[in-house]
Amino acid sequence: MRDEGGWRKKHNLTECATGRIAESAEEVDMLLNLLCKNFTHPKLFRICGSADFWCLYKKYLILIHVFSIIQGHVNRIQLYHFMKDTNMQRRRSRTKYCMGELIEREDFSEDLAAFKFKTDEQLPFIPGQYATIGFEVDEKIVQRPYSIVSSPHEPFMEVFVELVPEGATTPLFWELKLGDKVFIRDRLVGKFVMDTESGMTRHVMAGTVTGAAPYISIARTQKIEQEQGQSSPHKILCIVGASRSWELGYYMDELNELAAQEEWFDFVPTVSRPWEDTEWQGEAGRAEDVIRKYGDEIGYDHTNAVVYACGHPQMIENAKAIWARARFPEEHIKEEKFFVIKE
Repeated sequence: MRDEGGWRKKHNLTECATGRIAESAEEVDMLLNLLCKNFTHPKLFRICGSADFWCLYKKYLILIHVFSIIQGHVNRIQLYHFMKDTNMQRRRSRTKYCMGELIEREDFSEDLAAFKFKTDEQLPFIPGQYATIGFEVDEKIVQRPYSIVSSPHEPFMEVFVELVPEGATTPLFWELKLGDKVFIRDRLVGKFVMDTESGMTRHVMAGTVTGAAPYISIARTQKIEQEQGQSSPHKILCIVGASRSWELGYYMDELNELAAQEEWFDFVPTVSRPWEDTEWQGEAGRAEDVIRKYGDEIGYDHTNAVVYACGHPQMIENAKAIWARARFPEEHIKEEKFFVIKE
């Protein structure tokens, strides 16, 4: 868009210096260039005897003043537009986010906690997808993706986070107090969602600690929609491994309760360090150690089920190899790796 104010000021100044009225911004620039050439040409100073010389010289001095005014004006215009563009870019970057206010926090251990945020707008998503959550650090937003625990039907966003001391964002979660705010990207994305298109109606979902997050979101959503009168043919076997049982916090009770209430949901928690959790009476071993045992026991196999692995990369690789040997086709094996998970 043309700068009308700047063009009009140039127009008036060139008219004053040349006696000619410019009809366009392009003509104004042409006249200024012409004046500059004429009044600095060497021949001009050989006409000292000319009666017009002093008049021309006077106009030359005026022109120098004119140029200084114009140049200053142009510089101000350029600075204004630069600042305007910078501010617009900053505003655009901020408009990619909504704000999330911490309304609840539950620490399960020194390095595992659940965080609930109230967002200033409802963000649609499919259960299993993730949110990109950011913190402002040195006037920049540092952000990382986190799988969503909550259902899209719930009035808050919940995430299950493991502290990584050298991480870019998880230490900042541990500094949060109730009422503090974070940035949440306004697009919630991800492909790790329940397969409803293959025709399979059974789902084996294996995870490690925070890798349970997408499965909880899927299960909560199915339960809420069932309470709303919607029916679903999908059945879920959820197997979650942790080093010690308390690492799953209140999710352990939630999933156990859901399994007791709903025929479509089975839950198997397993502990890989039972010697550090002496009161634990449940399954012992890693998640991948028991996926065949419980899958076969309730009839989830390659002919009727899709399988999912989420969390620790090594667990995922082990589980994929076990399912491949059980004849699950590659397209029915879904994965979501959390690249930094403590053993």
